[in-house]
Amino acid sequence: MKKLHVLLWLSALCGNIAVADMFATAVRAYASGDYETALQILLPLAEQGHPDAQFRLGMMFDNGLGLPKDPVEAEYWYNKACPVPVTDPEQPGTKEIGPPHNKIEPPEDAS
Repeated sequence: MKKLHVLLWLSALCGNIAVADMFATAVRAYASGDYETALQILLPLAEQGHPDAQFRLGMMFDNGLGLPKDPVEAEYWYNKACPVPVTDPEQPGTKEIGPPHNKIEPPEDAS
């Protein structure tokens, strides 16, 4: 039984290392302007709940890096990355990121 626990721990550790390596590769691609490669790596990581990948994906949609600008999609990924509002008290006037302040409401029925 102890061997099974050790094997499970090692497999989890290796999985975390693999994810960290993938994210590092995405960051290098992003930094070099290879947004297509960055997107191919970041999207699956973001969908799996990696908050740094979610934030980078939000930045890509926000700035139109490697894909069309989409502020709604950017906000979605920012909110996934940071589910509570964040402001920088050192920077007056900074924008909050995260719900509920930036929650996107559905349009009201115009009937």
